[in-house]
Amino acid sequence: GLTEISVPASVTSIGQYAFIECLLLTAIHVDIANMTYSSSDGVLFDEDLTTLIMYPSGKIASSFTVPASTTTIELNAIRSNTNLASLYIPMTVTTIKSNGIYLCTNLDIYCEASEKPIGWDSNWNNSNRPVTWNYSF
Repeated sequence: GLTEISVPASVTSIGQYAFIECLLLTAIHVDIANMTYSSSDGVLFDEDLTTLIMYPSGKIASSFTVPASTTTIELNAIRSNTNLASLYIPMTVTTIKSNGIYLCTNLDIYCEASEKPIGWDSNWNNSNRPVTWNYSF
């Protein structure tokens, strides 16, 4: 039943699977004084928005554009969200770990890159969702 999480400034480590079964989670809020993590529109990132750690499974938005500052999408970062219909990935994303996008059954993926970058794991799109390459946004 957990729908929102507030991460205080004192938190320096969040386990890899901490929120993986929180299917109703709509937002993760991080205290602005936290030196390890940050959030943008309820999405969990590292402090400087270079690593997308978790897009909440219950977030209601139908589209999400990964910030241009992001270079890495973590393991299971975008998982089990059936509301998300469009995901836009900028060219700045050079790494997507295994299952970076997983169990998102209604998702279409739009990538600015013309083909899968070498740093993206072979199982990055484990949902096997349609991908449009060379997309301008």
